[in-house]
Amino acid sequence: MKKVILGLSLLGGALVLSGCYHNKTQSLNTQTATEVTATNTPAATESMEKKTEVIVKMTASGFVPSKVTVKLGTSVKFVNVDTVDHWPASAIHPTHQLLPGFDALMGIKPGESYSFTFEKVGIWKYHDHLNPSMMGSVEVTEK
Repeated sequence: MKKVILGLSLLGGALVLSGCYHNKTQSLNTQTATEVTATNTPAATESMEKKTEVIVKMTASGFVPSKVTVKLGTSVKFVNVDTVDHWPASAIHPTHQLLPGFDALMGIKPGESYSFTFEKVGIWKYHDHLNPSMMGSVEVTEK
């Protein structure tokens, strides 16, 4: 009988300690969530979004990735990881007028890059002016 009472006492103590641990963990999770929410002010969010940059690699086989989706105001950085020049530019070849301004205006040498900030919602197709069969697109959505 004493063994049963001792066992139940130990089990009860373990449950109480488990409940205390659970409440402490829950309290910590709530605090963390509150801290994240507190720092997620419009000014902080806007600043973070302005600094957003997506990388697209220019390779021998094309743009990688060839399709990206970004928020309004995001920069896409085209990095040449190939051994030859590449020239990212807005469609339609050769005029580049689908999105005026989205044009590197010259070949980007290996190891160099070109960045463009997308300030207009839409799907913007582009190509490599030096190899027009290499194409891609950037879908720009609202913030």
